[in-house]
Amino acid sequence: MTGVAGNSVVLRCDVPVSASVRWIDYVYNTSPQPEVIAVGRHVQRSHPNADRFHVDADFSLTISHLQVIAYYKQ
Repeated sequence: MTGVAGNSVVLRCDVPVSASVRWIDYVYNTSPQPEVIAVGRHVQRSHPNADRFHVDADFSLTISHLQVIAYYKQ
């Protein structure tokens, strides 16, 4: 998936419609434990970027206002 900084990207959900869909954050999350973005159609309001996430009726996840994040290993 490729996105442009400042724009939005839609991540499609290919599993059959189910309330057990979970979106997990492996990008914005800097801790060793992955953080839940959404369960079913409900965005976890405790996520620090929750206002940028939206889950559609088909469980696709829209991420708005993409940011460039740089990680430097020493």
